[in-house]
Amino acid sequence: MFRKYEEEYNPKIDFKMLFSINPLFNKEENFNEIKAVFKKQEKAVSKQAKKFNDLREIFDFLKKIPIQNLSKIEFQKIAKKLEIKDVDSEKVEDLLSLFKNEEKDDTPTFSTKVFAFIVQIEIFQEITVEIGLLFMNAILYQNHYIPMVIFRNHFDF
Repeated sequence: MFRKYEEEYNPKIDFKMLFSINPLFNKEENFNEIKAVFKKQEKAVSKQAKKFNDLREIFDFLKKIPIQNLSKIEFQKIAKKLEIKDVDSEKVEDLLSLFKNEEKDDTPTFSTKVFAFIVQIEIFQEITVEIGLLFMNAILYQNHYIPMVIFRNHFDF
């Protein structure tokens, strides 16, 4: 079930979500550093904190742009941030055309379709599931739904 937030959005949800999907996730290591990075009190030093910061920057970027307004240029920026050299332009076009058909579904259904499509076409290579969750949660956030927090140990794709 998807729930909407009524008044103010709690940014702790972003922290929990980003921390939980970090591919370098280790709950025993660097928690305080990552928390300080999230609060913008420190610069990321460890690999885990740097990856967390990259995911946060991508999520913040996606939250600001209406999904139907994304273009190939934004995908190139995301790929560069993730250090992905070759993003299949045909897959990007397929995803962009899915975004254009947003009006056909309610928000939760559309967001999960986007996630499933991103995972299915593996557009972001080994970090596809994580980025798919960022896209899904950005769509939910933009429509005043509370993002979903899914932990890496639940990834079974």
